[in-house]
Amino acid sequence: MRKRIISLMLAALMLGLTGANAAGAQDEAGSITSATAVGAAASKTAYVSKMEILLDGEVVKPAGYLISQGAVGAYTYFKLRDIAYLMKDKECKFGVDFKKGTILLTRGADYIADGSEMKAIKGGNQKTVASSIPVLIDGKQAEMEAFIINGFTYYKLRDIGENLGFEVDYRNQSQQGVMKTPDYVEPEPEPENPNKPDENEKPDNTDKPSNNEKPDNTDKPDNTDKPDNTDKPGNTDKPDNTDKPDDPENPDKPDEPEGPDLTAHLDGVLTVLIDVGHGGTDNGSDGIAPKDFTNYKGKEIKEGDEIYEKDFNLPVALYLRDMLKASGVTVHMVRDSDKTIDLIDRKDIIESYAETADLCFSVHHNAFNSNAVGFEVLAQVQYKDGGDGKDFGAIIEKHYFSNKRVRHRPTVFREGQNGDYYGILRYAANVGMLAVISEYAFIDNTEDVLCVLTDEGLRAEAQAMHDSIMEYFSTHEY
Repeated sequence: MRKRIISLMLAALMLGLTGANAAGAQDEAGSITSATAVGAAASKTAYVSKMEILLDGEVVKPAGYLISQGAVGAYTYFKLRDIAYLMKDKECKFGVDFKKGTILLTRGADYIADGSEMKAIKGGNQKTVASSIPVLIDGKQAEMEAFIINGFTYYKLRDIGENLGFEVDYRNQSQQGVMKTPDYVEPEPEPENPNKPDENEKPDNTDKPSNNEKPDNTDKPDNTDKPDNTDKPGNTDKPDNTDKPDDPENPDKPDEPEGPDLTAHLDGVLTVLIDVGHGGTDNGSDGIAPKDFTNYKGKEIKEGDEIYEKDFNLPVALYLRDMLKASGVTVHMVRDSDKTIDLIDRKDIIESYAETADLCFSVHHNAFNSNAVGFEVLAQVQYKDGGDGKDFGAIIEKHYFSNKRVRHRPTVFREGQNGDYYGILRYAANVGMLAVISEYAFIDNTEDVLCVLTDEGLRAEAQAMHDSIMEYFSTHEY
């Protein structure tokens, strides 16, 4: 019985749920982390986050880490107790408890502090491994990505927000994280609008009747009162008003997700935007080379060396670009060299091709716990019950199977608080663009990664992507 009590206490220390003697506890819990997690999973690097965090417009200072993980780049991770402490007086407050190896979160409950909150963390880069400790929110299993660092568990800020009812966003080139609770009313940006009235004060815009009277659509009763515009079936039934590519540009401008049929992009030119995951200072997922090989840069990689996702994403994307161009496809690249492009820039690039690109294809390679294998396709949540995204996902899977790849899990349609959980898919969906994320192999698995260690393997992956795209658009308009 005494052993069971001790093991539970140590597990609680690992989670960062008790922290009265943080220094000693971390050492003790760290040894357990090494025994239970490091042996089962390839480690990642966690960087101390220097991001400014705003909670309802005020600067707060929870200590966190930046970890490159998943298909959409690096994320910030924080301890649950720190976030619960910050939310203790908010509408979305929640309680934190730990019982029988499970974290229990209760929405609306008062948070009871234990003294471990808002403590400074160890400086410098830290090694981390994924945590698989279950989290229950109001008694129901929650999907929350977490990593163990120096004996404490850190959770992705977006996951915490989406599960516990507050909004998370990033601004200023991802240098500022913003948390907004439901009861927070953001002040109107009044100082900025009144400063621009130079244009409104110009007599040309306000006094000249020629400019004010021209808006025939708003002032002339002909456009509002005449039954010709509203009642005549000729104006509602004519395909000229709905099918011409000139008109669908207007519904696209509000960025409303009304156009999953992508009618605004129907110009007869197949255009693909290739999003190349990570790059530059953002390595993406990592693993250990299972044998000697030469990477796409011609660099000799020795068995046991660390390998990075970015060094597989780029060569596959470049091969895919060349194959698509050879098939007459217009191709744009988010990046075509090993450079850093953050999520905000990726969002801007996707939006810049909103009216021309028929597809955003995002190239990634996975990592999880060193045991997971196979490919997976991430598709937009609006197609979870059928339609373009589900059709395309099935075609991709078919071609990956043809490469003798196994499937990790069926096409994923994961929903977040503001639409798609994955940023790239969400940005594309917001402008009515079809998008998928391809995770071809787990590079932290010594067997699974073998399929992309050779040039032949990289080309085979790109060929499967090319064939999937061409097959899909052979039966779908563009």
